Amino acid sequence: MFFTVERRWDPLIVFYLRGKCSDDEFRAYLDAMEVFLYEPRRYGFVLDADQAASAPATQRKMQAEWIKQHWDRIEAESYGTAMVITKALPRLILSSILLLTPMPGRFTTVSSVDKGLAFLAEGVRLAGDRWPAGSPPLG
Repeated sequence: MFFTVERRWDPLIVFYLRGKCSDDEFRAYLDAMEVFLYEPRRYGFVLDADQAASAPATQRKMQAEWIKQHWDRIEAESYGTAMVITKALPRLILSSILLLTPMPGRFTTVSSVDKGLAFLAEGVRLAGDRWPAGSPPLG
């Protein structure tokens, strides 16, 4: 399976992306994100893409259209999105691309899920909300 979802820190959701996927599997991933996007509360995503293959053009286009379609909701309801990429050079390349093509809401690239959760913790604090019970302690 291309992706798995960890909800233990709900509404902070971790998606683990692994290997290559078909367009249908990628659509299922976008559909899963959309479910969380429209729940009646704020949310944050950590996308652990460190072991995912590069997306082909068809999937990059699907993702761009999905982001455009949901831009306003992401801006209004997201604590943030953190993309996990452990290797420094690919993380730098993605960060550079994002300077030219910004994402909606708070977005960053990080080297670990823990750093992604720390980024979301700051988003929770900035929104004036409380860190979800049972979430990992963050400094």
